[in-house]
Amino acid sequence: MARILLIDDDVAIGTIAKRLLELNDHMVDTAENGAAALKLAGRKCYDLVITDVIMPEQEGIGVLAQLKELHPHIRIILTTGGGANFSLSDLLKITRFMKAERGLAKPFNFEKLLETVKEVLEMEES
Repeated sequence: MARILLIDDDVAIGTIAKRLLELNDHMVDTAENGAAALKLAGRKCYDLVITDVIMPEQEGIGVLAQLKELHPHIRIILTTGGGANFSLSDLLKITRFMKAERGLAKPFNFEKLLETVKEVLEMEES
């Protein structure tokens, strides 16, 4: 069982993903933006953060940088559906640059989400 922070401004995706992760024995907190997520991360420790990249108030890249500063060993999965100025190849570059463990393009298959969460949680710390 892992403690997961799920950050996504799409309430439907967040609700479904949270329920799916909980059905797989994880404890999940959700936040609809980066600012709310950082408040949670300041009060609780998480094994894994799954964060959207493009969000209101504070985008995922800024959240990732602050989370890595607060908790250097936290594992992170970035997600994005792209956007006007953001491609999926950009996601891969950012994932590597920011030292996130994985990146997932939206819309993602929820089986793929579970598979990716399992892989990331089983990774050895480097």
